[in-house]
Amino acid sequence: MISKVLVIGSNGQLGQCLKESLPHKNLDIFFFSKEEIDITKHNLCKKKIKEIKPDIVINCSGYTHVDDS
Repeated sequence: MISKVLVIGSNGQLGQCLKESLPHKNLDIFFFSKEEIDITKHNLCKKKIKEIKPDIVINCSGYTHVDDS
């Protein structure tokens, strides 16, 4: 059985590591950068998830410039 996996934040450090290490056998993986799915835009994020209907969502998004806030 092939599972659908949606990865958000694929251009960050964790997302890049997942791209390199997730086994692609038996997985249908969709990688999205912040520009493609912005988690701060709830309705657009929800729409994309409903479109793809993944079995698993992995959120690799993160704000790393905490001193700037």
